[in-house]
Amino acid sequence: MSVEPTKSSASPTAEQIAEARDWIADAYPAFPLDDSDMHPVYEESAESVQRYVSRHYPGGWAAFIADCCTYVQEGCQLCRLVGHGPDVPCRP
Repeated sequence: MSVEPTKSSASPTAEQIAEARDWIADAYPAFPLDDSDMHPVYEESAESVQRYVSRHYPGGWAAFIADCCTYVQEGCQLCRLVGHGPDVPCRP
């Protein structure tokens, strides 16, 4: 049985998927890895990464984005309106 990612109005950005891959690699180390090996999550598709986070992050994908992805979204109308800079998290 597959778990669908949380539906939202926007597709995940490349930055969100990169954050998710880093979280998975940190939270679930793949052993045995030596210094030259890369965690297998970096070879997974964006959809697979999003499904994994939806399943394993407390609160799912939406909570992960709210907790971990605190950067200004390029082209975000809200950020542009309120003048968010790079040090202010985007919460559309």
